[in-house]
Amino acid sequence: MSSKPPDNRKSKVSRCILDRINLRVRKIAIACECKYDAFNSNKKTNLSLDYAEAHYLEELLIIYAALLIQDDFLARNDLQLMITFLNQKLA
Repeated sequence: MSSKPPDNRKSKVSRCILDRINLRVRKIAIACECKYDAFNSNKKTNLSLDYAEAHYLEELLIIYAALLIQDDFLARNDLQLMITFLNQKLA
């Protein structure tokens, strides 16, 4: 059972922006998957975000961190690092 999100302006804007981020991340993942071998395994990829994209991504990660199971310390720590990084860049 999935509930439909509220149909207001803020949810529409956040969904539009997060869909745009999702599309970019998927393109990067596909590009990295094609180039993956023993020589490129340690290379980093970059994702540049504008202010609104970073803001809504931070909000989404905060929601995910709140819903994450308490026993999964590694995932929670990684999420918290991303949230902190985004928060510092937004400040």
